[in-house]
Amino acid sequence: MASDVHSISTPLLPLARFYTKEMRQMARKSVLRVSPHVKREICKICSTPLMPGVSCTIRIKGKAHGKRLPKKTNGQL
Repeated sequence: MASDVHSISTPLLPLARFYTKEMRQMARKSVLRVSPHVKREICKICSTPLMPGVSCTIRIKGKAHGKRLPKKTNGQL
């Protein structure tokens, strides 16, 4: 499935880069803020849209192993 997405989206990546660069330039010129949600989905270096499995990898962190105990004060819990 990932190879299908890669083969379809590869020819469109230069066009996507162009439009993301244009968006950033327009925001800079008109002193507007780009939404953080949009910023997270664009590479800061090359302006490529981040697509899981195609142009980026996603790592999922597990929960902490164990709970923190409260600090002891004066020998009491």
